[in-house]
Amino acid sequence: MESSLHSVIFLGLLATILVTTNGQGDGTGLNAEEMWPVEVGMEYRVWRRKLMTPLELCLECKCCSSTTCATMPCCFGINCQLPNKPFGVCAFVPKSCHCNSCSI
Repeated sequence: MESSLHSVIFLGLLATILVTTNGQGDGTGLNAEEMWPVEVGMEYRVWRRKLMTPLELCLECKCCSSTTCATMPCCFGINCQLPNKPFGVCAFVPKSCHCNSCSI
């Protein structure tokens, strides 16, 4: 009696697995439905002012006047519109000389 009960449970589980996995993964199921991507919802967040400012760094660079050149701290920012470079290539470029704090 116990072995027949195990057989019935096993066959029931096997039938359930076969019914629920029919044609999944290969696209050849009998009830194959056409699928398309859906719009992903937008998530809006409140950012502090500091997080929305452009990324800038204060690093050493060479600044020159008409008569002399000097190494001093410069304010570097990201530039993604570089001439003769493919779209998406970005680099840190000097924006101004004599920086103490780029965020000011």
